[in-house]
Amino acid sequence: MQSVIFIISLFIIIGLAFISLPAISEDYQRFTLLQSWYDLTGYWIPEDVATDNFGNILMTDIFNHRIIKLSPDGKILKIIGSKGIGDCQFSNPCGISLDKEGNIYVADTYNNRIQKLSADGDFIAKWGTKGKGDGQFYYPCDISIDSSNNIYVADTYNNRIQKFSSDGIFLKKWGGDG
Repeated sequence: MQSVIFIISLFIIIGLAFISLPAISEDYQRFTLLQSWYDLTGYWIPEDVATDNFGNILMTDIFNHRIIKLSPDGKILKIIGSKGIGDCQFSNPCGISLDKEGNIYVADTYNNRIQKLSADGDFIAKWGTKGKGDGQFYYPCDISIDSSNNIYVADTYNNRIQKFSSDGIFLKKWGGDG
């Protein structure tokens, strides 16, 4: 009896797939690939992207522990950082965002901190340590900046969002263990 139910269920699933296939295919036809890039210097593992005022693309390359800055046409302009715990070094950087002045903010996930870099990729500041307190992180994964240059960090394993000034001063938090 179970095998009969399984076969009937399988036919229903296959039938639904064939019915929805034309609709899915039509949706994909609406998208057009404009450009893609290939890195001749190695492989990338992009996690997040942001663009600056010049149309350059900044990308977190998570497992290579770096930030890659690309021109609008995909040429590598600069590789920022390496694996480590020092200034302008990263451990699995996930989120990236830019403020109005072009400064770069990176959620340095496995180092449990935020790093602030100049538009050229030079180190400016960092804040955060591993923990549950205000201004501490447990795998910060994303970052966003509002029109007043306040920084919002998705503090993933602390189940919260934290808000900071552009200088890294803790302002507020939402969520938490509950």
